[in-house]
Amino acid sequence: MTSKELQDLHSRLVIKLWNNFFFFIPIEIFDLELLEETPFKDYKEILFNKLSVIDFEYGAFYYDPEIDNIRYVKKTKELNELTFELIEEKNKLKDYEFSFLIDKYFEQTECVLHISNWLNNNINCIQEITPSITGLFKIQLFLYKKHLNEIIKQFYPDRKKIAFNNHHTLRIIESNFETFQKPLNLSPLPKLNRNLKDNNKKEPTEIKAEQSPVEKTNKQKKVKKKPLVTEEEARKMILKSIFNIDE
Repeated sequence: MTSKELQDLHSRLVIKLWNNFFFFIPIEIFDLELLEETPFKDYKEILFNKLSVIDFEYGAFYYDPEIDNIRYVKKTKELNELTFELIEEKNKLKDYEFSFLIDKYFEQTECVLHISNWLNNNINCIQEITPSITGLFKIQLFLYKKHLNEIIKQFYPDRKKIAFNNHHTLRIIESNFETFQKPLNLSPLPKLNRNLKDNNKKEPTEIKAEQSPVEKTNKQKKVKKKPLVTEEEARKMILKSIFNIDE
């Protein structure tokens, strides 16, 4: 496998890992006086403290309870598929190729776990929080914690050889899966460094609503969701600057 093919494989896995990810950008992590001196001051009502979701097919959108409440079902399926795909790649790739792939994937999985944990512990930043929203973040944290634990079980039998980027990671995955509210004193998210322009707005994107298992025989209805920003800006702004994911 060429280096480009290996990098493309890694990118595809990472996209699937972060797809259907619930998040919000808390304004509390910024110096408000400095924020007023940046272009972000005109976008405070759009960007901050609002529940949103990453969808790599359509972009980044505001949360819609009629559509997004069952995304965790898709996330469960995606994470299981990722584990099996990595097992298959281990059998196909050369040892050094897979070692590179799994270590890079582990870094991303560790990152998404920390962000999920931080969001769950700071959920009160969200405007108009509901029990349903609280539950979504608890489920999201549980799924990523379980996934990372499975990755370690399958590919890192000797935990002493794992190079954790953050010393909290092992403590998170070893904690009881039923415990979500225990504070872990994680480091805050890094400050943003982005430029945002409003001269390239996109028309609302029409997508299909997901069906729940009990509504399989019903027709899917089409709904309109307005992107937070254009697709290109959303990818650069959220994936790279916030979550440090290269496309």
